Order: sequence, then C-alpha cells, then structure tokens
Amino acid sequence: MLNTSEQFVDSHKVTEKKAELLYLQAPISNSAVILIALLCFFFLNEYAQLSALIVWTLMLLIIACYRLFL
Repeated sequence: MLNTSEQFVDSHKVTEKKAELLYLQAPISNSAVILIALLCFFFLNEYAQLSALIVWTLMLLIIACYRLFL
C-alpha cells in the first residue's frame, strides 16, 4: 500500500500526463473550430445579418488562434 506522499506523487504524474495529452490535441481541436466557423459563415451568410456573422466568425477565429499561442 502506498503512503500519502507516494499517492500524491502518483496523482501529480497522472495530472501532468493528462495536461500533456490535452495540449498535444490543441492544434487539431483549434483547426476543427476554425473549419466549423468558416463553414457556418458560408452556409449562414444568406440567412443571417452579414455584419453580425462577420463579427461572430472573426471572434471565433481570434479565440482559436489565441488558444494556439497559449
């Protein structure tokens, strides 16, 4: 049976590994967000107010790019 300090170290290693895997997936998930934002823009530009749609799309793109730099 592990003592408290060994359990903490093991828990910390698991948390670090989860964070590492999450950051490795960031480019893929951000690419999907960018693709979906652009597709929504092109599909909705006939039905929505163009200025609002441009602002919404730009905000999504800016946030996705910002997440890549984090």
